[in-house]
Amino acid sequence: MEGKPASSSRRKVTMELIAKKEARDICFTKRRQGLFKKLCELSRLCGVDTLALVSSSAGKLYPFGTPDVPTAVDRFLSLHANGGGAVAEAPRRRRRGGKGRS
Repeated sequence: MEGKPASSSRRKVTMELIAKKEARDICFTKRRQGLFKKLCELSRLCGVDTLALVSSSAGKLYPFGTPDVPTAVDRFLSLHANGGGAVAEAPRRRRRGGKGRS
């Protein structure tokens, strides 16, 4: 990476609470939209159903699902009502160093 100015790379953003409520709400909206876009891409590229429920600090719930929310919820509930579906969770990052996966 010789010859590249340091400013051309992305800055590392520290993961901490955004102090100003207005800025925090704007960030929430943008990141929520980005998350839903990624879920849509995952569904389209891999042929899977997706479901996400995101709750704002104001308590408003934002559901997203493919092909649609009711279908995804019904599928989830029917799998788990019969004891048939296992829930897969994403690996969590270690709290100490913040790097790597556990």
